[in-house]
Amino acid sequence: MKERRGGGDRAAACFMRYARYGFHRTEETGLARCERIRRCTAGEREAGEMMAVYDTLRLLRFLGRTDTEDAVRAVYFAHRGRRFRRRELGERIRRFAFERHWDERTVYRRLSEAKRLFTQLAGEGENGYGRGGGSAECRMQNAECRVEN
Repeated sequence: MKERRGGGDRAAACFMRYARYGFHRTEETGLARCERIRRCTAGEREAGEMMAVYDTLRLLRFLGRTDTEDAVRAVYFAHRGRRFRRRELGERIRRFAFERHWDERTVYRRLSEAKRLFTQLAGEGENGYGRGGGSAECRMQNAECRVEN
């Protein structure tokens, strides 16, 4: 039996919450994105998770892994703010695999890669966003991206 590494369900929930807030549609960057995330989220941890999703997508694009970014967008961002129906994620994965002429396992591997990257970025350590560390871009511009409780 395959052992679960953990964090996958949390990452998927964060990707879906990121889309539910509408962050995936905006073209704003930098401080404007940090400010919008700070206004829309409920706490420091959630703001850190949303910044981790944003940085995950940016890092995938920077590394040339646009296929992984496309898989995340097609599977998790297409629900437009409503809850997923039963088996809807599997249907989206099959549809994306069919459109790309990929095997379903390839799509699952791409999503797993994105979830792993998110988990590393949103980790609970001092280098992760779990403690409200904010985005690297925001820290470079001396922005305060933490939500004060």
